[in-house]
Amino acid sequence: MIVPVALVLVTASTAVAMAEPVTHTVRAATALQTTAPACSNGRQVPGQTQSSVHCATSATGGTAPYSYQWTGLINNNRSFTSGYCTFGKEYVVSVTVTDATNASVTKSSTNFCDPAGP
Repeated sequence: MIVPVALVLVTASTAVAMAEPVTHTVRAATALQTTAPACSNGRQVPGQTQSSVHCATSATGGTAPYSYQWTGLINNNRSFTSGYCTFGKEYVVSVTVTDATNASVTKSSTNFCDPAGP
């Protein structure tokens, strides 16, 4: 048995509005940077030979968030108070800042444990 087949051709006309071209400026990412640790200690109290140390840094560029590793201490803070310095002596503090892409930068500073304090 033969079945007749009808073909239907549908055409439509659609007007498409073209939008103005959009231009995006892509800025190169800035490199991860950090400042050298800035440290201070408390004032000497009579009979005291040591003081606690407070250090801070700041990070820019790279990709946030940042993590901070301080001279053997691991934390996620821009600053820390840890350990003691002996009055009249120098000490070195280092910080390594790592960003979300695992880029890192390390800075160190030599500090003096000042009996006069901040």
